[in-house]
Amino acid sequence: MLDRQKCSNALRTYYQTQDEFELCFNLFPVFCVKIDDQELSDDAKKKYLQELTDLDLFQEVQNTLTKIIEEITDQKKKMNSNINSIDTVQHEK
Repeated sequence: MLDRQKCSNALRTYYQTQDEFELCFNLFPVFCVKIDDQELSDDAKKKYLQELTDLDLFQEVQNTLTKIIEEITDQKKKMNSNINSIDTVQHEK
């Protein structure tokens, strides 16, 4: 549940700022379980990402997180559409 809250907060911030890099920094600790076979705290994971010098690797992280965000957004749209469809059907009865 804590990870879901972190994702929700990161998305809320992203929708306000449209800053993909900030989104990466905020979501990286949630989707990255281990770094070099070590479990790290969220702050340590963020620090690792901030100190990353390989831009290709950083871009890969960003692309992966963007795909995840798109999937979450698509699922949320589908759920809202289904809820609206059910609500419409119930009102018609």
